[in-house]
Amino acid sequence: MYVQYPIDTAPELPLVWGILPEALHRNNPPSVLILQRVLAHHPQHYDPLVAILARKRAWGKRIELLLQDIFIENFNQYNPFDFFALLMPEALSDKINELSEDKEWKAEWDEVIG
Repeated sequence: MYVQYPIDTAPELPLVWGILPEALHRNNPPSVLILQRVLAHHPQHYDPLVAILARKRAWGKRIELLLQDIFIENFNQYNPFDFFALLMPEALSDKINELSEDKEWKAEWDEVIG
């Protein structure tokens, strides 16, 4: 799998599968940052990730809740395989189930309108 080391680390987010970038990130700054980092480093995998997020109703703040550990908190030690693992069938569902064991996380997830 290919990982790009981009010059532009904050690319303009494209329309994917008829989903406007604003409809995806819902103007949540951490979600915008996450999506830009995915697009910058994995441009060929951005479209499939958008499809997976849409299928799991992960919009706006939910993107931040799901992916902040990979793309924000630990990005200085970024491991591309953490991203690639999310593209495996049902991997995002497994991550949601795992994180849902934390009652605070689950309450925040449920509070956010998907």
